[in-house]
Amino acid sequence: MGAVRAREGAGATSAFPRLFEPFRLRGVEVPNRIVCLAHVTFFAEHGRPSARHRHYYEERARGGAGLIVTESQVVHRAGGHGKCVFADRDGLLGWGETIKAVHSHGARFFAQLTHHGAEAFSADTLLPLWGPSAVADPAVGEIPKEMTGAEIREAQDAYRQSAGHAVEAGFDGVELKVGHDGLLRMFLSPFYNHRSDEYGHGSAEDRLRFVLETLRGVRAEIGDVPLGIRFCLDEKLPGGYGLDEGVALAQAIAEAGLIDYLSADLGTWTSVEAQVPPEGVPEGYADEATAAARRATGLPTVAFGRIVSPGHASDLLERGAADLIGMARQLLADPEWPRKVAEGRADEIRPCVHCNQECVGRLIRELPISCVHNPAAGREERLGRTTLRRTSARRRIAVAGGGPAGLKAAEIAGERGHAVVLFERERMLGGQVALAASVPHHDEWGEITSALARRVTALGVDVRLGVEASPELIDAERSDLVVVATGSGPGTLPFVSDGVPVFDEWQVLAGHGPTQRRVVLLDLGVRAEGATIAEALAQQGNEVHWVAPTPSVGFGLDPGTLAIMLPRLARAGVRRIPETTILAARDGRVRLLNVLDKTVRLLEADAVVVAGNKRARSRLAAQLARRGKEVCSVGDCVAPRHVAIAIYEGEIAGRAA
Repeated sequence: MGAVRAREGAGATSAFPRLFEPFRLRGVEVPNRIVCLAHVTFFAEHGRPSARHRHYYEERARGGAGLIVTESQVVHRAGGHGKCVFADRDGLLGWGETIKAVHSHGARFFAQLTHHGAEAFSADTLLPLWGPSAVADPAVGEIPKEMTGAEIREAQDAYRQSAGHAVEAGFDGVELKVGHDGLLRMFLSPFYNHRSDEYGHGSAEDRLRFVLETLRGVRAEIGDVPLGIRFCLDEKLPGGYGLDEGVALAQAIAEAGLIDYLSADLGTWTSVEAQVPPEGVPEGYADEATAAARRATGLPTVAFGRIVSPGHASDLLERGAADLIGMARQLLADPEWPRKVAEGRADEIRPCVHCNQECVGRLIRELPISCVHNPAAGREERLGRTTLRRTSARRRIAVAGGGPAGLKAAEIAGERGHAVVLFERERMLGGQVALAASVPHHDEWGEITSALARRVTALGVDVRLGVEASPELIDAERSDLVVVATGSGPGTLPFVSDGVPVFDEWQVLAGHGPTQRRVVLLDLGVRAEGATIAEALAQQGNEVHWVAPTPSVGFGLDPGTLAIMLPRLARAGVRRIPETTILAARDGRVRLLNVLDKTVRLLEADAVVVAGNKRARSRLAAQLARRGKEVCSVGDCVAPRHVAIAIYEGEIAGRAA
């Protein structure tokens, strides 16, 4: 079946038919209005596209996206990094099998081209960074080489040649990135561009020159092939251009008659919270910027900005705010979003919760992209939907624990056709994730486990709440396999306590922690535990000192989450103390040790809370193994880690059942 259209087959049942109307970009018909936006994957091998790319993009084409745009491919060695795809002829022709795979599902495939400019990685390229002026990008901190006239022409020629190679390779269109990163936007920006020649002079007209000349060269090279731009409408950067100027720049580009569409974008890597906003930022926060650009330019416009629900996406089309709907993280979380909406199965969508942990969080560590509650993302060759097979030998599977690991194991085992019973000792599903979701501003986390809970219910899994699994209960069920997902509990205190009450993170989240007290929070976690607990404590009226042994407090959070969350915590009066741990808590005071300079200080406190100090609950697994049961342990009961690993291990257990 081709890319999903509402008028075809089951698609006719969609409550959102506008999403599935075809749309023409120059001579290319896009079969529906859903666009998989360009986003880096770190799947490249030696600067070339890999088989991992093919499986990844095909999964999103199979899921029904009408148009897919590749990750940024780099047109010049000075503008790249060690994990990028270089857009020379060999690199672009290397997409051949991926293009065929995407086309086989009816989707269109465009190549995005870029030069990262002052945001490239010179440690990888061993070349100086290039920029319009010798101004460092604030997020990178390295001063680039101010480009000469010859280097400007060299870069423009690289864009032109790469665009020609993209068409030769079989891509349906070309998109130049003038977006949140890269050289083209830097020439437009008064923050980066301080040139005194015809490519600067402080005027918008001169700052536009490099972009317009590059577009003219590309248009001449590719002829009557769709050409668009991903365009940053507002840098949200002191000294950069704001929305009004960004819209005016977009209008000037449109008036040149060189491009066929504009894909909206906001922010830079310095204002990353506008680019890939974390939880707490409302859906559609970028709608008005997108609509303003469409009104000013008259161009077909691709919306972006936390678009998750089909109702919101459809409304953007209905009111003329956009012509196409762009998604990246949502199609990472659920590649079948378009198909599910078209077939009237929107309630089955696995929603992106914008935690940024396995997408942005992995990329900033130069690891391949994935997703917290879609472990198949980036692993489609092994875990994609087409690799999930119904069993020919139905077994009785018992799952002990209804947190994310247990729920995922139950879901996958149920999909494979096994008879599954799930025991959860609490009166609710979700485990630690459900507790974290009880904290204001963190409620989206609950969508991870609520989506899993909906799925296991639909699959007919026998869910028993308020029932703790025991060896005797497992024996009574005559289970062939037991998946143990009993999670973790508080670990041994790493300091001496006498006269100061100590609470764990579970007590705080359950509402049994200190209130209206002076609290020292010791954050030993590697992810978001400390930040969530700090917020919960502040909301419960405590005066909070957030202490961590890491170089910065909140060390494990991605930059976008930090940018939103830390100011909110500061407004709540939370004080952060990095590079510090607790030696002892006695007589109303906490003894703190700076782990670098070894100095000691005392801090008055009524209570201490410890976050991230966990111990695996492995007793049940050991008991069952002694009885000769077939046991598979997953998640924190193996070793306390984070939710993405728990869900991944649940998926693997369900497939192996």
